[in-house]
Amino acid sequence: MYKVTIHAYRRKDMSEEDFHRHWTNIHAPKVSAFLRKYGIVGYTQYHTPSWVRAKASQQLHTLGPFASDNLVDYDGYVELRMPELDCYERARRDPYYAQVVKPDEEAFFDFERSRITVGWEEVYIEGGELR
Repeated sequence: MYKVTIHAYRRKDMSEEDFHRHWTNIHAPKVSAFLRKYGIVGYTQYHTPSWVRAKASQQLHTLGPFASDNLVDYDGYVELRMPELDCYERARRDPYYAQVVKPDEEAFFDFERSRITVGWEEVYIEGGELR
């Protein structure tokens, strides 16, 4: 199972609150069924507002400077899970992507600063159970 992870920054002219609200209430409904149509079996948003990062930084200091000093400042990330990378490519070629998804992404994501990773995940504990 492949995973495309987009480490996202919000547009600089958008508040954190507006970013997270838009991503959850506007963007997710526009893309969920669309992504599934192309074989994407998982779509997860991971929200990391500054207040959570600040709290985590204070609590992680007990693990040493690596944990507290290297906390990334992304506003969140999205994970797309799929059996083949072609699923993502086919979705991006659909006219719906160009007409609906891309303009919406441009309304709240800062693509110049955001980053993408691609790989696979290996799960060793799931639902509290060892695998």
